[in-house]
Amino acid sequence: KAREDMIPICFKSLGRDAAGHTLRDPKKIIEICRKVPELTYRNECATGAVNVIVDFWGPDLEGQASELCTLFDAQEKSTCYTVLAGRLHDLFTVPDDIKHICDTFEPNYQHLCR
Repeated sequence: KAREDMIPICFKSLGRDAAGHTLRDPKKIIEICRKVPELTYRNECATGAVNVIVDFWGPDLEGQASELCTLFDAQEKSTCYTVLAGRLHDLFTVPDDIKHICDTFEPNYQHLCR
């Protein structure tokens, strides 16, 4: 029942909530985001979820974001990796640190880090 212009924000919030509620567990996040009915909105769910993982990055989270991206279907996967690659500069200032994370991307998506 949300206004049309607010629907994408609702689904991005669903991704954010899914990541928080599941303690950033990629398999549980994907179960929630897959229930979203339309591709456009599943992309929003993916964006919200991967942003939470990035926002709470730490030594124990190194592979969580990439693992989440691998679980999405092709379209959502591209969105997930694009958001993740774009956010790496928020986390790291040393190029080798960014490269280390980019190396965890599936080969078809590693170009997004360049």
